[in-house]
Amino acid sequence: MTDSDARTFALQVVGESACRFLAASNDTKQQNRGRELCGSLLQTDAQGARGTSPRHSLAQSHHYGPSPPPYDTPQPSWPGGCKQYCQVFMGTCREPNSPIGRYYSSISECRKECATIPVTQQNVQQGNTMACRAFHAALSLSTTSQTAFHCNHAYVVDPMYICRNYPIPDWDGKDMRQIIYDTFGAYSSTTSLLQTGSAAKMLNSGKGVCDICKCRDNVIERVKIVSCQGLGLNDDDFKALMRKMPSSVEILDLSANEITKIPQNVFVNAKNLLGLDLASNQITKIKSGAFNKLDSLVSLLLDGNWNLSQIDDDILYPLTELVELGLANGAVPEIPRNFFKMNTKLQFATMFGQAYSSLPAGQGLPTMHLES
Repeated sequence: MTDSDARTFALQVVGESACRFLAASNDTKQQNRGRELCGSLLQTDAQGARGTSPRHSLAQSHHYGPSPPPYDTPQPSWPGGCKQYCQVFMGTCREPNSPIGRYYSSISECRKECATIPVTQQNVQQGNTMACRAFHAALSLSTTSQTAFHCNHAYVVDPMYICRNYPIPDWDGKDMRQIIYDTFGAYSSTTSLLQTGSAAKMLNSGKGVCDICKCRDNVIERVKIVSCQGLGLNDDDFKALMRKMPSSVEILDLSANEITKIPQNVFVNAKNLLGLDLASNQITKIKSGAFNKLDSLVSLLLDGNWNLSQIDDDILYPLTELVELGLANGAVPEIPRNFFKMNTKLQFATMFGQAYSSLPAGQGLPTMHLES
């Protein structure tokens, strides 16, 4: 596959936020690579032609290029499916590029494993998602010095916890994204609400959580998995939804919405949550006490909230069982000194792509694997 083909593939799976992630990296070489790659993408449409028109933006074409290659898997949320992903991966990510010895042994194994990777809404690009794998597969073709780095992330089991999330206890070794995908299938844009604020009106008129979002069980008292991914929920919708959230819920996906604020005590009705996904919203502020009563929460994902520019030192204090924190890609200028004071069980924190240049010393978390 030529460099032009790689850029065409990247255009289909890489959106503006991914380009911004590279440009915002703390690594100078990655910053330059991000500007180089994304600069070339801006001049390349989905067929590889130069002179992209303003209305055919990266954001519009991300995942959905106007003339995608044929699908060969039941994953219609990204062009080319596993056929193109495996063509790219197997063409680049081979020994001796692999520091872990081997990746997929064949195209057929690659396609089989690829079909298990969660397909999410197009803006959800961090952690265990197809977008994250496809993004790094494309970059593995576009760079020589970082090939092994990107191949690791593009693999079905990322050993470096960039395209990977922590398993939720008592859920068969699956992480939150895998649970949502295995339960409800690939994200489809047809599930989006037609009008902003319509969820709040429906809920206030007597509708329930499962009339708005996808639920695993139709009996509200038994619901454990709720996915509201990519529904266009605003702040009023969010607050109305949480007022009716059943206490039985353990996995809650609120990613890829239009939520801007997380109020104090907003999750008190969902006190049994183990996993909470707030990635790729428009969050600017998280109030102190926002996560009160979530003393069982294991995984909290806040990645891709590009407008989040300030975090108070005590917002994580109620989360004494927290093992995984996703806080990549935002505008946070610094991490408060005592930010992780109460999170003694925290092991994995992805915090790259933020505005700060270093973390404060003395966090007291020797077992934490910090990717920044």
